[in-house]
Amino acid sequence: FMRNSLFISIIAVIGQMFSSSFVAYGFSRIDFKGRDLLFILVLATMMIPMEVTLIPLFAIYKSLGWIDTFLPLIVPHFTAGAFNVFLMRQYMLTLPKELDESAEIDGCGPIGRYFHIILPNSIPVLIVVAIFTFVYTWQDIMGPLVYLDNPAYRTVTLGLEYFRSPYVDNRHLLMTGAVLAMLPVAVLFIFLQKYIMSGIATTGLKG
Repeated sequence: FMRNSLFISIIAVIGQMFSSSFVAYGFSRIDFKGRDLLFILVLATMMIPMEVTLIPLFAIYKSLGWIDTFLPLIVPHFTAGAFNVFLMRQYMLTLPKELDESAEIDGCGPIGRYFHIILPNSIPVLIVVAIFTFVYTWQDIMGPLVYLDNPAYRTVTLGLEYFRSPYVDNRHLLMTGAVLAMLPVAVLFIFLQKYIMSGIATTGLKG
């Protein structure tokens, strides 16, 4: 269960960091018609409850043959989350436009500026997104409960349910499992907590 959760969380973090930063780069550094309206539409998706899209998504994943696989828990993270896009866009707006102009004079195109200018200066906010995504996927119980049937594919949150029994008092096992399940998140937060405030509050300009 720990291995399954770790695999899903790591792939989800990679997907969110790449997709959200790429979308945020377009909204913050590239001028195109309808940019602000499109950004508002992206933010509006945060008002849609997960329960509203659960059944349509299940039907789509079932038609694709993805049920009882990790794909429904991983692939959506490669489509950029609205909150992460907003967080990264606001951070990237603080980066001086002179960085882009200097890179453009040197012959660096939009994709090159994304990889060589924006990403290196956005490390703090990338770490913040990574932390949020890891914690969300690690603690997610609804997704694995809906999409995973095979016990071998279940995650930590579902694995803890095996310790629940109406006939046997397994509270000591349940509490032990909960502590073990909490350790990766606690360790991640301890080592990366300094980036949370810096990723949100600082300007992002590195000397």
